[in-house]
Amino acid sequence: MLLITLSLTGQNVFASTLPFLGGEPAFEISQDRASKEQRPELMKLLKKEIETQRKYNSKLQHTTKRTKIAQYEKQLLQTRLNAEGYYDAKVTFRLGEKIIHYLVRPGAQYRIGSITLQLPEHVQIQPNLLDIQEGSPLKAETILKAKNTLHELVSSRFCLYRVEVTYRVLLETTLQAGHVTFAVADEPHVVFGDVTIEGIHTVDQEYLMAQLPIGTGDCFKRTLVDKARIDLIGTNLLSSVVATIQPPNDGKVDVSFQARERAHRSITVGGGYQAAEGLGVSLGWEHRNLMRKAQRLKVDLKVAEKLQSISTDLAWPHFMHPSQTFAFYTKAEHLESNAYVSENVDVGTELTRQLNRRVKTTLSGEVSFAKIIENKQEDNYALLSLPLGIEYDERNSPLDPQKGWVVSAHVSPYWDAYETATQFSKNVLAASAYSTFKNWPWHPTFALRAATGVIQGASQEDIPAHIRFYAGGGGSVRGYPYQSLSPLVDKKPVGGLSLSEVSFETRLRWGQNWGGVVFLDGGMAYEQKSPQAGEDLHWGTGLGIRYYTSFAPIRFDIAVPLDKRRDVDDEFQIYVSIGQAF
Repeated sequence: MLLITLSLTGQNVFASTLPFLGGEPAFEISQDRASKEQRPELMKLLKKEIETQRKYNSKLQHTTKRTKIAQYEKQLLQTRLNAEGYYDAKVTFRLGEKIIHYLVRPGAQYRIGSITLQLPEHVQIQPNLLDIQEGSPLKAETILKAKNTLHELVSSRFCLYRVEVTYRVLLETTLQAGHVTFAVADEPHVVFGDVTIEGIHTVDQEYLMAQLPIGTGDCFKRTLVDKARIDLIGTNLLSSVVATIQPPNDGKVDVSFQARERAHRSITVGGGYQAAEGLGVSLGWEHRNLMRKAQRLKVDLKVAEKLQSISTDLAWPHFMHPSQTFAFYTKAEHLESNAYVSENVDVGTELTRQLNRRVKTTLSGEVSFAKIIENKQEDNYALLSLPLGIEYDERNSPLDPQKGWVVSAHVSPYWDAYETATQFSKNVLAASAYSTFKNWPWHPTFALRAATGVIQGASQEDIPAHIRFYAGGGGSVRGYPYQSLSPLVDKKPVGGLSLSEVSFETRLRWGQNWGGVVFLDGGMAYEQKSPQAGEDLHWGTGLGIRYYTSFAPIRFDIAVPLDKRRDVDDEFQIYVSIGQAF
């Protein structure tokens, strides 16, 4: 019998080419014909192992002599064979004129003969929870996965001061099997003692303590200490948090968090050009600790050729519930678009509830006073609305999603206080999906977006122009002017009662910071009260460049209309912004 420790081959990421004279030496891997059973899939796996090692292994990349290369790669193949359960495997090599020939005799694949758990007296775990079975192949990946699973189970279910899991495998060569033993170190069963936060000066201490998922007398778990640190950083009030765990004392563990407050006030200044607004500048001021409990007050001012606005937003996080935020906002805006001229003042409240990690709901109440000039006619409105929304988000990132999907639905009923007979509802359903193929060249991400909307309860003439649906522009159908894809009167958009939009995008990456996209967008707003699938859908296509920062990608897109309308659409449109198009 032989006592061994299993391990997976490691990789260090450095240069991607080998410094061989005359280029990389070719190689081939074949199985010894004397083997009882041919294993083509195993040979493919070994070939991929050498290709991966040549791409990432720094030691191999700095080896220039072919003999040493072959000897080192032979060791790598032997290690990989062991990791796949082939402990009687033999690997030889022969140097050809411009190629290295590897000959593999894998032998039999060892199986798991028995599984034993050595646990402290107060820890009870059933072996079937480890997702490992007797008789299955003795693979290193399987053993390490079971070890990690055991660590997670013990950490989440028991109050050990420290969780340390080890394993050993005893090979029985006569049976071609391995006997696996997992052991959990005997550590004291403890609870949290005193929990303190230090280094706080302007933030309310009780508020921060209320954010912690731990308290005196709770079952001690190091994962909860990590979560507490993340929750403190998540308040957006602290720049750093360091946790100190004291040794157990009389069955209790004291934990202290050394925090450093971040600057609570900031000013932002920006400028740029958008086709819908023209040249403009923006100024913002934010206070993130207005009343010492993370209340945030934000004031934004924007002055552009066609748009002038000022807005305020006062938000109370953890309002009556840890996952709930209450906000009070105001906005005054003057906009001159191709469709209408509007002056409006909005006052509203919004309650946001994060039901779980993926689902978010919003409930709002808003009063909007608007003056709309359309086709040289002026109309005044006093709109009361109660928007309701729900979103399910499975994306890995909101600003640069590479996998997952998101779907949202919003229903906004409106009442006009000036014309009490005018009541209507604006409803929007939208979804996006993303999938990335990292093994393909340039790591392409395929993205799909679709949206549809309807306004019900009133005719088009009774719906304020700034509430109607429009398509076209950077967040809609690229290649067409902002709001231009809707019913036209004298070549000016008047908006519609329904909407259809769809977008396809392929995102490519090269290097660490650069990427590109190819996209196709389609959409239209319709006069009818229901979307007309495929009818008069206008398409635009284009290319884009992405520069990826640590925060979000900066995008530059140029798009052309495929259904160009005379004297309405330009030859192309340019878009510059932060974050992906969707």
